[in-house]
Amino acid sequence: MWSLRRAVLGRLSEQLFRDLGLDETWRAILAERAERGPLVFVLRGVSTVDALGLAEALRRAGLPELGFAQDVPWLSEARAGHGGASDRGASAQEAAMLHALASGRSAVIFLGRDRGLLSPSSGRVDGNELLRALLRDASSSGRPLTLVPVTLLWTRAPGRLAPSPIDALFGPTDTPGDLRAIAQLAVAHDRGAVLVGEPIALEDFLAEEGPSDDEDTRIRRLSYALLRRVDREKRAALGPRRKSRRRLCDEVMRSKKLARRLDDLAKGDAVERAELERRARSTLEELAAAPDPEMLRALDPVADRLVRRVYSRIDVDPKGVERLRDAARRGNVVLVPCHKSHVDYLVLSWVLRKHLLELPLVAAGENLAFFPVGELLRRGGAFFIRRGSKADRVYAAVVDAYLRRLLVDGWPIELYIEGGRSRTGKLLPPMLGLLNLLVEAACSAVERPVSFVPVSISYERIMEDFELSREKAGAAKRRESARSLLAVADALSYDYGAVTIGFGEPIELGAVLGGLGLERSALSPAKRRTTTSRLALELTRGILRAAPITAGGLVAMALLDMQRRGIAREELHAMCSRLHGVAARRGAEAAPGLLDARGQVAPAALDEALGVFVRGGLVVRHVPDDGIERPGELRLPGMDAAPTREDEVVYTVPDEARSRLDLTKNQILHHFAFESLVALAFLGARRRSVPRAELLSSASWLAALARRDLVVFDDPELEPRLASALDALVAAGDLTESGGELRVGAGSHDLDAAASLAMHASHLSTWLESTRITARALRALAPGVVEPQAEVVARALRIGRQMFLGGSLDRREASSAPTVSATLDAFVDEGLLARKQEGLSLAPERGEASVRELEARLAGLMPRAARAAALLLSVLALTLVGCIGSPSALAPGLRGSVGLPHRGVLTHGVPLPKRGEGYERLRDDGVHWGHPGLVAMIEAAARDVARARPGSPALVVGDLSLRHGGKATRHRSHRTGRDVDLLLYATTPSGRPVKSPGFVRFGRDGLAELGKGAKGFVRFDTARTWLLVRSMVASPHADVQWIFVSKPLEALVVEHALALGEDPELVWHAENVMLQPSDSAAHDDHLHVRIACRPDEAVFGCEGGGPRWPWLEPFPSLAELPHAELVASLLGPIEGLGTGEPPTEARPSAALVPWGAGSSELR
Repeated sequence: MWSLRRAVLGRLSEQLFRDLGLDETWRAILAERAERGPLVFVLRGVSTVDALGLAEALRRAGLPELGFAQDVPWLSEARAGHGGASDRGASAQEAAMLHALASGRSAVIFLGRDRGLLSPSSGRVDGNELLRALLRDASSSGRPLTLVPVTLLWTRAPGRLAPSPIDALFGPTDTPGDLRAIAQLAVAHDRGAVLVGEPIALEDFLAEEGPSDDEDTRIRRLSYALLRRVDREKRAALGPRRKSRRRLCDEVMRSKKLARRLDDLAKGDAVERAELERRARSTLEELAAAPDPEMLRALDPVADRLVRRVYSRIDVDPKGVERLRDAARRGNVVLVPCHKSHVDYLVLSWVLRKHLLELPLVAAGENLAFFPVGELLRRGGAFFIRRGSKADRVYAAVVDAYLRRLLVDGWPIELYIEGGRSRTGKLLPPMLGLLNLLVEAACSAVERPVSFVPVSISYERIMEDFELSREKAGAAKRRESARSLLAVADALSYDYGAVTIGFGEPIELGAVLGGLGLERSALSPAKRRTTTSRLALELTRGILRAAPITAGGLVAMALLDMQRRGIAREELHAMCSRLHGVAARRGAEAAPGLLDARGQVAPAALDEALGVFVRGGLVVRHVPDDGIERPGELRLPGMDAAPTREDEVVYTVPDEARSRLDLTKNQILHHFAFESLVALAFLGARRRSVPRAELLSSASWLAALARRDLVVFDDPELEPRLASALDALVAAGDLTESGGELRVGAGSHDLDAAASLAMHASHLSTWLESTRITARALRALAPGVVEPQAEVVARALRIGRQMFLGGSLDRREASSAPTVSATLDAFVDEGLLARKQEGLSLAPERGEASVRELEARLAGLMPRAARAAALLLSVLALTLVGCIGSPSALAPGLRGSVGLPHRGVLTHGVPLPKRGEGYERLRDDGVHWGHPGLVAMIEAAARDVARARPGSPALVVGDLSLRHGGKATRHRSHRTGRDVDLLLYATTPSGRPVKSPGFVRFGRDGLAELGKGAKGFVRFDTARTWLLVRSMVASPHADVQWIFVSKPLEALVVEHALALGEDPELVWHAENVMLQPSDSAAHDDHLHVRIACRPDEAVFGCEGGGPRWPWLEPFPSLAELPHAELVASLLGPIEGLGTGEPPTEARPSAALVPWGAGSSELR
């Protein structure tokens, strides 16, 4: 009969509970416990549904079958002489339970009574009596027993504090009677879950209790311990019992601290006090969340479909989930995720819900409170925080009281410590406002432990990558609105690859206080701020540690940091494997699925990430085929259309997509940052050996500049971590140390040491270029002048774009507004800039010379030998295609100014705007295009003069070149974008500046007679002309080769400069380049300026122009190349060739080498 009953119940349970199962971790733990002795499962309320469900879950898990269930006779085998299975007497059930355990089966007992008028409990056995029987049996037989607290969830709705009439009839939702349990099963049979608490070994419990305690005391303690563990599991999954929103708000308004704050603000005025209370109530209604479990349950299927549609998968570290669950069991939990996307809230909530963890209340920005999204988020658990509300003391008091109430009630909270989304993919410095309020509330109002859990969210491709790259390039942020939903609908049609979520080690507030030697109950405001700062530091470290190495991050880093235009698949895989090895040595965890069974990077994972990038337009897959271009692919013409082998495929990154791909790379950049910084400092020293102390000092200086942009460097333990990174490079063979001196090492079996150092340094090349851009932008800051930071950032971005177009920068993504802004903050920290209320100014004690010195260090070029080797490669490449001519399909490397000034063309030129600060164009007939460096030099020089002589008339700019160069009307030269005519500045004879009268000829006395009916004279303005010449000669944008001007006017300018006491070397430079030509007009009516070819431009077709002045960049020789430097040169880029910096011998010895930033012409 027992066997038949079990068979029928088994068939029924198999259908009803087919989706119910045990977590694999707990299955393994319980299997190990079952080998030692029987298992007794303990539930809170009597429930036939729960007993049947648990029996089926045990069967599926391969654990000992259920042989007894208290008060559920269908699952209990009768024992001879003790009545049938239907006998509900205590003695009969005790006997049946012990018989089942003795035969190796499991048992279920219930320690609480079932609830609800329609589920009477009369006649049922008290679970404590069964515990008494188990204690006696364990004491007498010595049989090891394990008590396992269990909760079965059929609904995600927690119980209410105030029971409803339905609860009274059918039992609460969390401990329902049989009828309600059956209804829950019918609705949610596919969403049930078994939650297992920490088991109790009965022999261990008896040993701890000791022989002195009486039996009743032992039973009470054991029952309490088991029920507490059951409740902790339920609380971790469901959260606290629900209050109505109105009740919660009333409790907040009754807060004694809030009342005292309002009293203080009212200053005894009753009318004002009433008004403040009204404002506080209104603020609270605007702020408070309104979580709706029923809405969340209804949206579950929708969320599942959206996640599957948008993401290929969401990976979660199971160990991290268990750490979070354990923290939730112990007390309050505050989740602290990084913030990269608007979907962070949704993805994290989806993961928590799937892992049976309570959804937290989320501190969201008020920008998301727009209709209808705001109401949906509020009902999903969001409460909306205003930004920039420090001055509103009522608002701050209400937020404080609300957070305090949430912690007291036991709500989990989700707080984005960065304050807003990162526009770069990097972790932002923490904002401490809300965190400080939480620390204060936790210290003063909560008895339970409060754990802060760092959370990392990594995307293969961020959904808002287009928007973020626009904002990174300087575009204004678009305010979220209902119209934004249209963009979201469009975004859902794309493929964004995998998402990886990592939960770091929980950080208990008590442990932070203990580490600082502080007590919870005696925190002054200063000590609380110290605690908050330390906690923020630990959370930042935790988020960075929890960020795994992902396939997308490795692929993005390898593609963006490669030293040429494209990379083959196999080589890309090898590079990703090397990168993973570096990160693994630093202790970084691999994302699930990244490694194969041998612990190696899985090619399939890399190919999957590549596919996401190709489909998204971030990477182009070049396939030799039939010349037909398809989405995401570029085929070369003239190739056989036979099936392509993967080793023939080449991957490249379009310039316009680099900023978007950079968002993915930056999510793992911190794992490589320290080795990269040390390698950069070593290569920047430009010596064969560098003392260890000097190398670490240089790396530390770099870290100080980078710490606002890369928070991994904002670390009290910076020096030891840099030393550890240096030791890692030595251990890897990249460097070798002898007598405290570091040299290039022997390398590894698959990579030369110099090439490996170049690879390391390349990871921070984008940051280094951004820092160079920022330093150069400061040159326009006049001493004592305060300029808004936004204007400085905008100028830096303009300079960056020009430098990229001119070939001085390799990385388009270096023009990054967030990085420039962070670097300005670092310059303030370093004392180079002073922050005023209106903006930024040069620090008085540092001045303009410090800016130039800083830029010289940052813009330090490659060592001369490395430049020469890279130059040799360029020359060889050009020789192979037989070029030095005009650009063609066979010689795509020719670009910029090609040919001689009087016989050449212009490619990639830029127009000079019609007007700018301090200048205006004379004509608008198309002859206004030039080399990017020339245009930038004109704009900067005119601006310098205008600021030095405010109110004076603008410089009039004549002809440059046609858009594509070649012959232009009125000129024999002006064909390659390197020439410009500048009309002369003029004054009245008495010295008052006037607008240029046009091309009028000035005599030896500096006077010119006005023509065409105008009467009178104008005088040559030597003062403004010298300012113009000085700015052009010293320009970082271009190297002046000649300034053609008549000898008398040249003499007037030079005499004026000497009379002012100008730098003799600068005057000598100007005197050398000013020349009256012998084969054309005297140039007594305008200045004809020509800029020189730089070495990297010469190999791409730029010719002629005059002598190589001593201060111009030389064309170096290859005579002295040591082997290691030659290898580094051949594998490294040629960034920096022709940036207008002084030659190598004149640069400071500590100049930094942006090794990983290659010339865009060679990519």
